[in-house]
Amino acid sequence: MTFLTARQAADLIGVTPARLYQRRVAGTGPKFVRFPQNGALRYRRADVEAWLAEQAFLRLHNPELDPPPSLEKKIARLTRTRTK
Repeated sequence: MTFLTARQAADLIGVTPARLYQRRVAGTGPKFVRFPQNGALRYRRADVEAWLAEQAFLRLHNPELDPPPSLEKKIARLTRTRTK
């Protein structure tokens, strides 16, 4: 199981850490975990990839939800690797 920092998760998604924080507060971002020992916040890589795939699914079924170009490239790359 691979854990990502907020910066690493934001890079994978294609947004800034501030935008990822906004999504986390709004409850619209990928799942995250907070370690009880030190309070560190991390994202499971699988959860981030699943969230990206879900965004692609939502976009297919609701075309007016256009993601930013950087996110669109990440979604395309992720879905292309999963279908091979």
